[in-house]
Amino acid sequence: MTSRFFAVGATLLLLCAAGVAQETERPDRGRFGRGQGGPPGPGGPNFEMLSQRLADQLDLDDQQRASYDEIVASFRERFAQSGQGEQMRDLMRQMREARQAGDDALAEDLRRKMDETRRAGETLREEFLSQVEPILRPEQVERLATIRERLGNMERQRFGNPMQQIEELRDVLRLDDQQNRHFDELLADMREQMRSQRGMGAELRPLIEEQRAAQEAGDEEKVAELRARIAELRPDPREMFDNFYADLEKVLRADQVQALHDFRARQPGPQGQDRAARTDVRSLFREARRLDLSRDQADDLADLEETAGRANRDARRERAAAAQAQAALYERVKQQIIEILTPEQRQQFERNLQRAERGERGERARPRGGAEGERPPRGRPDRR
Repeated sequence: MTSRFFAVGATLLLLCAAGVAQETERPDRGRFGRGQGGPPGPGGPNFEMLSQRLADQLDLDDQQRASYDEIVASFRERFAQSGQGEQMRDLMRQMREARQAGDDALAEDLRRKMDETRRAGETLREEFLSQVEPILRPEQVERLATIRERLGNMERQRFGNPMQQIEELRDVLRLDDQQNRHFDELLADMREQMRSQRGMGAELRPLIEEQRAAQEAGDEEKVAELRARIAELRPDPREMFDNFYADLEKVLRADQVQALHDFRARQPGPQGQDRAARTDVRSLFREARRLDLSRDQADDLADLEETAGRANRDARRERAAAAQAQAALYERVKQQIIEILTPEQRQQFERNLQRAERGERGERARPRGGAEGERPPRGRPDRR
């Protein structure tokens, strides 16, 4: 059974990696997107990596860098002593062992300790950022606020990892032999889906390259069309996990179903995920199937589910059309910006956009104007 979990874990990690690759068109992720080593801060990359990335993002001048290095030195030992990653792994192991032994009280106590450890790490990171803030210029303070928000979002996603949920679920539900076999079958089906989805990267790559070529050629209509196709083709990992849980519920007892609901409710997730769950029509059918339905009611429900499924697919196509409209707006505004730039600025602008679409960090932002704090002259540049 343990070996099965390692296999599933490896597959799920590959899925997460595919999810990272899907962020190619999101320039807002910046250097603090999910990259090698996980999210920055306690429990993610080591403190040296966090501090170096932060310095790069803030574009510190020499005087600021000297003050910044002093702050980093004062926190280095505290971050090293916090041992966040090791503590969390140890608590997770103890919690699994407690659940396997049927000691729910101990498992719940360990879960609370995990939350406390995570919060302690967040507090330490926030204290560090608060020490950095006073040495920054106003535009750098704004940049730091964006980084703070991004780090918080990543922390929530990290502790809402579906892989972690499934790894714990078998012990939480205390499945019998028949349920365990069904659980294994569902995992096998999900692995097969993931294998097929991994092939989507090769299918999407030429579309992304074609989109980039259309952008360079200024073909707004083609760019919008390709952007919509890419959005429609990309798999949604959350849908796969939702289907896994829905199929698992069919073989659970009432007390296990409630335990599953309670378990999932405790798992934090990305912002907006709860809102999406409240409007997911599939959740309506999951709740309805738990009722003591007559044969006629069950047949009617199945008909409704089939009709709703078609409507849901239509809604996804409408979202793709909305994405196409958004892409057209993007290209139109891009051209309007290009029109107010000098030839040199246009070239730099295009290079920056290309870097952003590859998920790479562009050139460090320079202070506006010449000397520090000096405002640029008003009026349009000379576009000779």
